[in-house]
Amino acid sequence: MMRVSKPGLISVVLLVCQVGCGDSGPTGPRKGTILYGFDDVLDFPLEKVAPLNPDSDYAEALADCTYNVEREQHCTLSKLPFLGMSVPEPTIDDVMSRVIASKPWMAENFRKVLESMQYDIDFRLLCRAVTAIVISNDIRPSFYYAGTGAIYIDSDHLWLTEEQKKQTNRKPDFRTNFGSKLRFLIVWRLVKDNAQVYSRTVAFPNFDSAQRTVEDIQISLAYLLYHELAHANDYNPYEKLSGYEGSMTPWAAASTHEPVSSDFDSAYPLESELLKKLAEVSFFGYEATSDLVAVGPEEVVEEFRYDTATNYYNYSNPVEDLAMTFGAMMMLWRFEIQEDVGITPIPEVENPTAYDIILTWGQRQRVADPEIRAKAWFAINRILPGLEGVDAFIQGLEDPIELPAGVSWAESIDVSGGTFSVGGHPPLQTLPIDGSVELP
Repeated sequence: MMRVSKPGLISVVLLVCQVGCGDSGPTGPRKGTILYGFDDVLDFPLEKVAPLNPDSDYAEALADCTYNVEREQHCTLSKLPFLGMSVPEPTIDDVMSRVIASKPWMAENFRKVLESMQYDIDFRLLCRAVTAIVISNDIRPSFYYAGTGAIYIDSDHLWLTEEQKKQTNRKPDFRTNFGSKLRFLIVWRLVKDNAQVYSRTVAFPNFDSAQRTVEDIQISLAYLLYHELAHANDYNPYEKLSGYEGSMTPWAAASTHEPVSSDFDSAYPLESELLKKLAEVSFFGYEATSDLVAVGPEEVVEEFRYDTATNYYNYSNPVEDLAMTFGAMMMLWRFEIQEDVGITPIPEVENPTAYDIILTWGQRQRVADPEIRAKAWFAINRILPGLEGVDAFIQGLEDPIELPAGVSWAESIDVSGGTFSVGGHPPLQTLPIDGSVELP
């Protein structure tokens, strides 16, 4: 476990370099290089990445500054600035000028998804806070790295054809078995019109098929981008970019002011110390003490339901609480996507499916809880200020919907009394959203 403390910034727990981050080995970066210690999230040796547009202004600097295993010093902003330092209202072309990928189709599909979105302006404006967008099959899970100012995207979010799928990484997320000794699960999914549209807990339609459309991957990528780009804007809000100097590195620039998450945590702190300790086990691989192993789903419900987290992952640290709250409200507002969260006991069968776990308690659209709405309003107005209509939307929200207790996670999908909308018996996983923050 590593912690970082910088002057003017809160201490933040590293979310991607937790267990097994030692010497990178003969095929990985040397100690002292900018990607040293990233073994859990990058599959060394790395495939070469290249810009979709080799003639863009910073084409040569993109890979060198963000994905070079030999680089010993972080680039300065004169070599690779944040996009918003020169482009106040980026177009899709401007965003794509900062994309590098290990296969051209990854960048091409990324552009297709942006072009398909009704509210692509959200992502264009949020991208002002990044130096680059790196897409590769060597990345798992996706993450944001404040040292380079870039976001790193797992290419599994972007394949459309069987041939493209074969070129993606099928390696399990390194956090897959974290928390395996605990006596409860906290599962989640994204829902629209009583139908599941995305989850890292169970499969959703077409996500793992041989062929997908742009519409099939739009929701998962939007959810991921709201999360990762919230991290970028947490450390580098647009209004701060004009004060950055070219001689600064991205991390030095971010260190000149408090992150948004510091103010967020001061105003809206999570109260449950128990869930924070459990999150260390589930997401960072901490050893579960006997006291934590003894915690059952009923106790978790009592801690969770009266606090102000939208999801279990919020308890990782204030950085994730901000990003999760922001993402949940933006998905509800822009895409009419509701987020379900459920707390259950551990299934007693091997290889359980969504029909094998029984809800102790669950809620839909938890971000609409009156206390959480205030957090979400704060997050949006600090991460992406000036959006017309957000105040009226948040004020007009209906309260969260209680999911029926005592039924399976699958059967609870349709609160109007229908049946589970995803065919078959989807397998269970217990993973957080891909998004992670890595600090130097």
